[in-house]
Amino acid sequence: MSFESGPDDSDRERLTLKQAAERFGLPIATLREEGARGRLTVYRIGKWFYTTPADVDHMVRRRRIEFMAQVCRRHAAACDRKAQRTDDPVARELWKEREKCWANMEESYTLSAQISFPLNAESFHPRLGLG
Repeated sequence: MSFESGPDDSDRERLTLKQAAERFGLPIATLREEGARGRLTVYRIGKWFYTTPADVDHMVRRRRIEFMAQVCRRHAAACDRKAQRTDDPVARELWKEREKCWANMEESYTLSAQISFPLNAESFHPRLGLG
């Protein structure tokens, strides 16, 4: 029995970790590590480990979002330091507002990273009227 993928199954085709690494330009060790950490869906058939292009894409998007949340954390910390160093109450208030803004962005990125399904019209139930 051979596995054949149709034109709409291109994201679900199975790839060995080596093939996925070559296709996406990532080190194979990274894919192994992400699979071991549970950040990449990897499954075993026989002695080989497989994944799908959609799973690798999801992992890359999630890692980007986590990186953006980390950047927001750094900016919020910098704004807090600037607010503590200034004696001007107006400038202090400005830096405190910026710190809150960066913290809110970090929280939204963190929540986005936790979402494990694509948000599109197909993922909502038609009766909800959200699509």
